[in-house]
Amino acid sequence: MKTAVVSCDNYERNTVEAALEEGLAYVGGIEQYIRPGMRVLIKPNLVIAKKPETCATTHPSVVAAVARRVKAAGAEPIIGDSAGGPFNEAWMKHVYASSGMLEVEKETGVPLNRDYSTVDRFNESAELLKKVTLWKTLAEADAVITVGKLKSHGLTGYCGAVKNLFGSIPGTLKIEYHYRMEGLQEFSKMLVELCEYVHPVLSIIDGVWGMEGEGPTGGDPRKIGQIIVSDNPHAADVAGSALIGLQPAEMCTIKRAVEKGLITGRLEDIGLNRPIGGLVVKDFKTLPIRDNRMLNRNMPKFVEVFLGPFFRPKPIFLHDKCVGCGICRNSCPAKAIVIREGRPYADMEKCIRCFCCQELCPKVAVKVKRPLFSRILK
Repeated sequence: MKTAVVSCDNYERNTVEAALEEGLAYVGGIEQYIRPGMRVLIKPNLVIAKKPETCATTHPSVVAAVARRVKAAGAEPIIGDSAGGPFNEAWMKHVYASSGMLEVEKETGVPLNRDYSTVDRFNESAELLKKVTLWKTLAEADAVITVGKLKSHGLTGYCGAVKNLFGSIPGTLKIEYHYRMEGLQEFSKMLVELCEYVHPVLSIIDGVWGMEGEGPTGGDPRKIGQIIVSDNPHAADVAGSALIGLQPAEMCTIKRAVEKGLITGRLEDIGLNRPIGGLVVKDFKTLPIRDNRMLNRNMPKFVEVFLGPFFRPKPIFLHDKCVGCGICRNSCPAKAIVIREGRPYADMEKCIRCFCCQELCPKVAVKVKRPLFSRILK
């Protein structure tokens, strides 16, 4: 297991390519992971149709650098993701255009995925995902390279390599997975099992600029100045979470990976190229991790009802910013949101605290409010 954290000061082509090459060399060179003629799916984080400068998506300069390197190795790269929303040509064209991926396609000659068909895969030994539906291009690729974005996250606290793979689930089917695995422990376990299905050969995280605060789409850009390259997605997340001042062993997907024996969760065990203590952005604004079902498990129902409002986070709709598009309602797994007089309202008894509404709002009109007791116990 090897993980490189390489300094990268900006998104200029030469700077990004040099950092990427240094990282790839440390983990053994790209030729160790792909061979000529292989179909290689490059999967950036394109969660939402936003411009690169918002830092909600993987920067096109990083995606382009990876695409050029894969192409130079003689493989057949293709770039693709399934964003929040429908998995169809109209929506993905909008996402590709907003995120700068159309320019990447034009500059590199590496095509974007435009096959929106799906396939099922099976694993009887899985605990939660004995069957999973994936988009076909990803499922049938000879190799997958995940190219995530380093961000805070309203549900999982952190977004990097493994969380990026939730985009392997096509379109609005992700809503069903949120509803089926509504607790954070179950959702995290699902992400780890999904990662085993996809099995990325390389995990790269764009941390040149990340997103702090109300991530993964409504936060603020924050310079981190690093690109992470690893042969293990969980190791990449150990490094990524540490860089923004989090404790890796407390991250939900890392916990699940430790339970499965996939990783120890310790920085000293991921084969770092250098100490990273001096690189940590110590005042990076992150969100507390709270299982949205933490009260349900060990308390009688009447106690849960009484204490719930004091501990559970909830979405708050900023009606002055809202344009009444209805994306929050349409993306809600629990169907807890209604639109009245052009503005959204949530039934908190139905809400499962997945915060898809906050994640997918194009106008940053949804915030996550965390009660005082929840913040004290962070």
